[in-house]
Amino acid sequence: MQINYLDAVSSVLNMMKQPDSACKNIDMHRTCYTTFFKYLMDNDIPFSMDAALDWLEIKKLEISCEACSQYRNALFRLEHYLLFGDIKSPFCRSEDSFFCRSGMSESFFRLTYELEEYYAASQNPGYYHTYSVAIKEFFRLATSLGITEPEAVTIDTLIEYWNTYCKSCSSSGRRQNAVCAMTALMKYLHRRGDVPECYQLVLFGGNAEILPGMRLPKTGVAFHPSVPLEHKAEEYLDALNDWKYMESSKAVYRNDFT
Repeated sequence: MQINYLDAVSSVLNMMKQPDSACKNIDMHRTCYTTFFKYLMDNDIPFSMDAALDWLEIKKLEISCEACSQYRNALFRLEHYLLFGDIKSPFCRSEDSFFCRSGMSESFFRLTYELEEYYAASQNPGYYHTYSVAIKEFFRLATSLGITEPEAVTIDTLIEYWNTYCKSCSSSGRRQNAVCAMTALMKYLHRRGDVPECYQLVLFGGNAEILPGMRLPKTGVAFHPSVPLEHKAEEYLDALNDWKYMESSKAVYRNDFT
């Protein structure tokens, strides 16, 4: 594990030296990595990012705030390299930014970067930063419920998020921000093919309070709302065309399915 650590550190430092790299403070990064490696060797501890952050807590008592901040960013850049194979990471502002302390599954952690890139390239870049706190709280909740992949998100997950996070928001503005964040997130996950389009409506207009009362008493082996089931609705509406149903009747069915 220590050899892998040294190889990863060498790769990070080499990437920082490239002409197109905007990364600075290479000497401080090298000092951080060397000092941490000595700590691992002296204490016979295998490398892990958790061990690195525990070490950083110890170093806080010995170094300046500025040096501690640079050490934290050096470790964050190292973890980013281990996860993504590059060092294109933003400045690390807290330990919560690390995957090992984020409380998210790896898939959700990677999705935060995917969302940031998507909004920067295709939408208003400010949207992600407006919604990022609420989105990360959703990912943490989902992970705590045993949901580790976006396609495993269900309506029940969103309702639990409403009950545990949205209701605890200190103001109506924060609660509305969380609802808007989930609407935007579900739109993106639908675009990826992970969830059906109707998930965008779960938290809208107080639906989270209404939906639990709409459960059928006996569902048997019925599908939970899903992408395959969504397409079945379209097939049924097409069948109504074949059966010469009136447009007004089809509109009622379409609304019911939604």
